[in-house]
Amino acid sequence: MREPERVRSYTLGAYVDPEDQTVRHDAHLIHRVEAASRWNLGPSEGQPMMGVERERLPEATPAIVPPPVKNRASLVREDALEPDSSGLIDLTGADRATEVNPFEIRGQKTAKELSLVVSGVIGGARPAAIVNGHSLEVGGVIDGLRVRTVEADAVLFEYGRWRLRVPVSPVGTRVRMTN
Repeated sequence: MREPERVRSYTLGAYVDPEDQTVRHDAHLIHRVEAASRWNLGPSEGQPMMGVERERLPEATPAIVPPPVKNRASLVREDALEPDSSGLIDLTGADRATEVNPFEIRGQKTAKELSLVVSGVIGGARPAAIVNGHSLEVGGVIDGLRVRTVEADAVLFEYGRWRLRVPVSPVGTRVRMTN
């Protein structure tokens, strides 16, 4: 009647990515469909097929290297500040100069803190992210932060000279900055 599909498992050893020599893949298991299910139009076992031999499927060789990644740019991550264990990105300490200017007029700088909740990302030709309930595309601005890129698991914001990576999470990331 119908022959089932044949799936084989192979264990690939650790290897270096042929497209990027700085990436090493650990050993892992892959599953490969060797023969798709199909109709068996021949007679059942033991009955002659009128001079036609039953088709034999060749033994497949295991895959050694996975297919190349189509978009290499998605694997390159820009350097950016990321939240600490408490979910805070603190720019107030990062804004201080290493040298103190004795002639600088110092006033009371107040710190403001905002919360960013990246609840999801939308891929495609025009990637976007859901930030604080609003859909933002690349170039969109929320509370003075401009969306620089949308990654698979985070959004990279730009604030002045700073880059901030805010992960997709139901818990908000707090950003502390000076006014």
